[in-house]
Parts: sequence; C-alpha cells; structure tokens
Amino acid sequence: MIAAAVQRKRLERLQFSGVAVASLGLTSATSAMAADAHPVRHAPILETLTLEQRFLACVETVTQLNSTPTSEEQLELYALFKQSTVGDNTTPRPTSLFDLARRARWDAWTRQSGKTQNQAMQDYISFAEGLIDTYGIH
Repeated sequence: MIAAAVQRKRLERLQFSGVAVASLGLTSATSAMAADAHPVRHAPILETLTLEQRFLACVETVTQLNSTPTSEEQLELYALFKQSTVGDNTTPRPTSLFDLARRARWDAWTRQSGKTQNQAMQDYISFAEGLIDTYGIH
C-alpha cells in the first residue's frame, strides 16, 4: 500500500510537470488540470497513462532537473533510453582511443543488452524518479 502511494506521488509529479504533460499529447482538459497545480485531485488520470507515456514524461522531466546529474548517472540514462527506444546495441565498438565519451556511451548501452524494451522503459522510469527525488525539478 505504501509503495503504491509513493509510486502515485512520483507519477503525479512527472505527469504534472508542465512540459511533460504537453509532450504526452493528452487532452486539453488534462493540460488544464496540470496548470491547476493540484495534482492529487486529478489522480485518476494517472491510471490512464501507458508505460510509454510514463517513459516519455520521465524523458522530458529529467531535462528539468535542478542540478546536472553525474557522468555515471547521465550514462545510465543514455543507456536505458537507447535500450528502450532502439533495443540491443548492434553497432561496432568505437575504436578510437581518443573518443572516450563515445566509447563510454557504447559500453553503457551494451551493458543493457538482453533487456526488453519495456523492461528498459520501466528501469528508465525508476532511475529517473530517483534522480528527480535527489535533484528536484524546476
């Protein structure tokens, strides 16, 4: 019961974070409710969100964090995003020793191999919610 309440609160924060609501393409009534600044009153809307809509809301919301996540956190977001949207990494590993950032992104994405796209979306949502709890959003 408590876990469900925590999840609901996180979803409310994500759904009603302004830009995230608009990016979901929800009805204008839903957008009007977002501007209402009373998300708890509109909690039944949360049940209508699909996994993909929750994922897209998180993708949009993490761009509004109060602070920049660490490099490791950014790599994890990247890897889970790529696994969610593309699937397993089938590209060859970058060979340049001087392109460390590209190799790090490739390695992070490859570590996610084997996860289904739905599982990667769920993991992205969970990870993003943790970042939102840690850094807050503006």
